[in-house]
Amino acid sequence: MKDKLLKVFKEAAASVLAEYGFDQVDIFDTKLNDTPPAFVSIIGLVGQVKGYFILQLCGSATLAMVKHMENYLGLVPGDEDRSRWCRSTVAEMANQIAGTAVVQLSEIGIDCMITPPTNLSGESIEASIPTSDFTKEITIKLPWGMIHSTLAIKNE
Repeated sequence: MKDKLLKVFKEAAASVLAEYGFDQVDIFDTKLNDTPPAFVSIIGLVGQVKGYFILQLCGSATLAMVKHMENYLGLVPGDEDRSRWCRSTVAEMANQIAGTAVVQLSEIGIDCMITPPTNLSGESIEASIPTSDFTKEITIKLPWGMIHSTLAIKNE
């Protein structure tokens, strides 16, 4: 079951990123570096699968991702706070990856839902989650930087 969950979340990440023009995506089953994140989005998993999906990016990677998405989608950033725009983008990316994974899980008979994202931002922040039975660090490597994610599952 753990391998199946990991595979589904990795496929969901690759699929969502491809929708935004991130064609060169490498996904590793490990954390490649310890750059402290500036933006963290935590999605809860409830149902037959309980736990968390966490997306983490450092400030420079977040800004590069946001700029790429703006260009790809033809968006013109407004005069609003850039930090708020980055937080929203990271939260939406986490939400779409987790949502895509949940749809894929339902297609193989696993009933699961997601919670709205909890977002943290700041300098050198850390997210703390309850103890889990299965935790896997994942690194998504893109041409401009890395996205770190964690899949933490609690067995009944």
